[in-house]
Amino acid sequence: MTIHRIDFAQDLLGPIRTICGAVAQFAPRDRTADGRPCPPSEVDDWSSLIGFFESGAVGVWEGSTLMKGHNNGGVGYEWAEVNCSEGSAAYQLTDPNNIILSRDGRDLEKLPVPAEFLKAPGSPRDPSHGKPSTVFRYDLVYELTSAIIEERDAVPGFHDGALAQAVADSVLISFDQRRWVDIQADLG
Repeated sequence: MTIHRIDFAQDLLGPIRTICGAVAQFAPRDRTADGRPCPPSEVDDWSSLIGFFESGAVGVWEGSTLMKGHNNGGVGYEWAEVNCSEGSAAYQLTDPNNIILSRDGRDLEKLPVPAEFLKAPGSPRDPSHGKPSTVFRYDLVYELTSAIIEERDAVPGFHDGALAQAVADSVLISFDQRRWVDIQADLG
């Protein structure tokens, strides 16, 4: 379920306060690539979420593993959009060096991500080399190894992942009970 985008949104806007959503599985995936039987997959094929952040912003997410027309070289569609009182912002993993913004009631427009935000602080990676939707992941490895060497918590860390998981769990409750769910994530 769109867990990476949930985490991304909370990194940008802070904690999600309440959420509703739905999930579905369309294909049983109970056979291996060569046709042998296997235990069926428990992974959702589609999810849709609407969430309110503590900051007052609203987030809308949709994700699917079966969007066959959106393979994009294995990257998928990966669109994240956040709307608030001052404007809207959208991000596409297929085009990570650009962001789509709107402010003050204007139409959305694609703008380049400022150079200082194209890589993690201190990362030796050159953002102009490699396929952008692939090489940005090197910064994740850089941050993790730096945190280990420096004996500090990585950013994002376990706490961030646990908060995103609390949101995902709340979506499943929302769908099962057909209602909005307040996020219960007291991680101290």
